[in-house]
Amino acid sequence: MGVKKNILYSSFLTLSNYIFGLITFPYVARVLGVSHLGMVDFVTNIVAYSLLFASLGITNVGIREVAKVRDNPRDLNRCFSSLLTLNMIYTLVTLGIFFVLLFAVDKFAEQKTLFLLGALQILSTTFMLEWLFRGLEDFRFIAVRNLVIKVFYVITVLCFVRDSDDYVLYFALTVASVFVNALVNVFYSRRFVRFSLKSISLKPYLMGTISLGAYNLLNSMYTTFNVAFLGFVADSVQVGYYTTALKLYSIVMGLFMAFTSALMPRGASLLAKGEREEFNLLINKSFELLYTLCFPLIICCTILAPQIIEILAGPQFAGSIIPMRIVMPLLFVVGIEQILVLQVIIPAKKDNWSLKASAIGAIVGGALNVLLVTRFQAVGTSLTLLCTESFVAILYIYLVFKTKIVRLQYGLALRHVLCSLPYAGICILATNISSNVWVILCFSIIVSGFYFVISQVFVIRNGLVLNLLARWNVFSKRNV
Repeated sequence: MGVKKNILYSSFLTLSNYIFGLITFPYVARVLGVSHLGMVDFVTNIVAYSLLFASLGITNVGIREVAKVRDNPRDLNRCFSSLLTLNMIYTLVTLGIFFVLLFAVDKFAEQKTLFLLGALQILSTTFMLEWLFRGLEDFRFIAVRNLVIKVFYVITVLCFVRDSDDYVLYFALTVASVFVNALVNVFYSRRFVRFSLKSISLKPYLMGTISLGAYNLLNSMYTTFNVAFLGFVADSVQVGYYTTALKLYSIVMGLFMAFTSALMPRGASLLAKGEREEFNLLINKSFELLYTLCFPLIICCTILAPQIIEILAGPQFAGSIIPMRIVMPLLFVVGIEQILVLQVIIPAKKDNWSLKASAIGAIVGGALNVLLVTRFQAVGTSLTLLCTESFVAILYIYLVFKTKIVRLQYGLALRHVLCSLPYAGICILATNISSNVWVILCFSIIVSGFYFVISQVFVIRNGLVLNLLARWNVFSKRNV
């Protein structure tokens, strides 16, 4: 399957996840309320943190190693069996610790039912095998399977979650969707691989998974762990404010991560073949896409945060407005990280760079959590995330560009920044012509969309946008 189709299916997968999220979240936020939604988000975050131990770098190593041997059935079976065995070992150890904490920590024991459901999610995730299908570049299956299961998930949530006491049922439906996904994946994987104890060889993958797993764990000290720390030092309401503030950022960042993840196998292949020019071209296209999306979105979403929060979650989540404005610049900061880590550092096998940067980030994030979150709660958690991610991004930029692995067009970023400034005027004008949130957002989207096309085509002459419009026969390169 070609790169364009991979990106299309990967983007569709991520977009569908967040579209369904946008369908269910406003409903669930209003039905469950800030407190119960905060409880679910707290447990979800603890489960997500546990999954970092259970997977421990399997995902990234799996994509990279499967991509290398996908044309050799024997090596592919060996790789699959070894990585799945490692994953199961990590998962069993994690579940053992998980159950000890469940009965030893009062904060966990208060939500025992939710945490038991979370244990099932951890076990199910082991058999999701996403790394196998991504390494094989079978994004079509991932997208179609996910779409079908998500449709049923959304229907069941809208039908059965009726009041605030249904928060356990809501989480149970979420876990059930993961379980069904895993079940389907296990059966489908038999088309490509067979698990065999005889072909297991853990040593070639052990250090890679530990190294990248340590990177993920350290990285989580200023991302995933933030919610857990906030839940311990504050209440579920503050957790609800913070996680709601992250919703829109997570949607956009998830779409961009779909793009970078889809390109990671191709980048590893190009570097292995020594095709450096093609590799550089791939990286520069990623940066151009980042510039195209992030600067307009950061400006518009920061100004229109009150209207977006009211539509997404309702007036009771007004405490999410300031945290949302703080985290929106992360679209650019984390976007840089994703490109450098997923498309440069991992394909180039510079895993130790990620480990060093994330270790420093963990120290900075831990210190800021103590200094800021205990005092400013949800706002402090947002500031901690922004400051730490910015510090880590600077480290990655220094490490990558010092060694000249890639060459970038710096002037392109400046042009995008300057062309994005008028979006501020458009959004401010919208807030002045009406007090209705829907009118403000519709006006901003329509006028900003028109300006986006004009600026990208005639001012920046963005190759990505020009090619897209040419496919739709809107413009041609001759006409512009």
